[in-house]
Amino acid sequence: MKKLELFIPVENQVRELDAKLLLACLAVQRGFSVYLGWKGEMDQKIYLFRPGIYFAKSFARQNQKMLRILKGLGFMVIAWDEEGLVHYPPQVYHKLRFSAEVIPYIDHIIAWGKDSAKLLSLHQPAMPVPIHIFGNPRGDLLRPELRDYFNEETLSLKKQHGDFILVNTNFGTVNCFDPSLNICRPDDQSPDNLVLGRVGRNMPPEFAYLRYSERLRLLQDFQVLLPRLAAQFPKYTIILRPHPSENHNLWHDCVKDCGNVLVTTQGNVLPWILASTVMIHNGCTTAVEAISMDQPAISYEPFQSMDETNYLPNSLSHRCSTIDETIEAIQFYIVNPEQSLRKPGNAELLPDFLAAKDGAFACESLLNLVEKVEATSSMTSHSFRKRISTMFDAAIRHGSKSFKRLQGNPRYSRIFQDQRFPPLSIPDLQNRITRFSQLLKFSRPIHIKPITKTIVKLHQ
Repeated sequence: MKKLELFIPVENQVRELDAKLLLACLAVQRGFSVYLGWKGEMDQKIYLFRPGIYFAKSFARQNQKMLRILKGLGFMVIAWDEEGLVHYPPQVYHKLRFSAEVIPYIDHIIAWGKDSAKLLSLHQPAMPVPIHIFGNPRGDLLRPELRDYFNEETLSLKKQHGDFILVNTNFGTVNCFDPSLNICRPDDQSPDNLVLGRVGRNMPPEFAYLRYSERLRLLQDFQVLLPRLAAQFPKYTIILRPHPSENHNLWHDCVKDCGNVLVTTQGNVLPWILASTVMIHNGCTTAVEAISMDQPAISYEPFQSMDETNYLPNSLSHRCSTIDETIEAIQFYIVNPEQSLRKPGNAELLPDFLAAKDGAFACESLLNLVEKVEATSSMTSHSFRKRISTMFDAAIRHGSKSFKRLQGNPRYSRIFQDQRFPPLSIPDLQNRITRFSQLLKFSRPIHIKPITKTIVKLHQ
């Protein structure tokens, strides 16, 4: 029997592509064909493909329509939350990121670790979907076996920028490219007042306003921090990497008078972390990635937050409450690059949050599940009328998204799409596959077939 085809969508290329390419390569080694590419285009055109197994990156309420279309077309859905490692408190997470309405359209759920599995299991009413603690493909890239994958890029960054200090921001909910996606926005009738934005409306109101005010205040504190760092470390380049969903113009304006600050989102953040002298953040998943790769991370915390969301990354980092403390910590790392300012024992938090730190890769466990469910396939079989009806719904959704882009909606603009997922380069993908092959000793060749500018098919 011919194997089912796998569909692996990617939303933010610099964050997800390498990890999902690893999953795709290992799947091809097992005889699968894989469609890999930008989630926006893959979802819009999914009705044109033969049903297979789709790896959903979220099970939030806003994904309900797409998941319903997938199931109506006969796809099997395996889902995880790409944002599930550093997450909101349970009462907020269950309202914002885990919706009971989408559960009927999901066959299996993958948890990052024990912590996220517990978080999912706390939902009431209980969800009748199997939860598997496998970790995440992004976690596989942090393991020693694959660290050399980034050697080429790490050496190139060091050669290009010399010694540099990395600053990662994640203010996408207060500085989003599309302001309507912020937690709060100015009231159309009274601009001095705030109303809940699209994200905030899915949160408990008191938490939404707290989260917005704290993140906005922190954003302003980082705007003060950056010029100070530039002046304090004139011989170092300060690399500022905003989140892909942020309005990057704000940061360009912030550092326009700082000659040694570069704003960029080029490539995966992992080689940037490995090439840096030290990384600075607040509440960012990149701290978990840095600590997992034995790199120093500093959390700049100019005020005591009442929001528990940032607990894990900040707890793993060296915590600084003032700019002077931050400068002192950076100077320590410059003088003592092999030492760590982390409090003893903080790294022990990681195993509960991030599974597959050793043993089988998360990708391997995922593919074991795929082979198991394929062998006992419960693929939904629909009538011709049902499939045609669902294809019609999908085509309408496709047209609606295209119309919104033509209307000038910033969320669907080509600029925002290219910021999150620029066109794929076949030679670049082949280079990445070759690096994986050399590290993992692939026995089967992997061929790339371009489908569109942002979607490829990988096969033997």
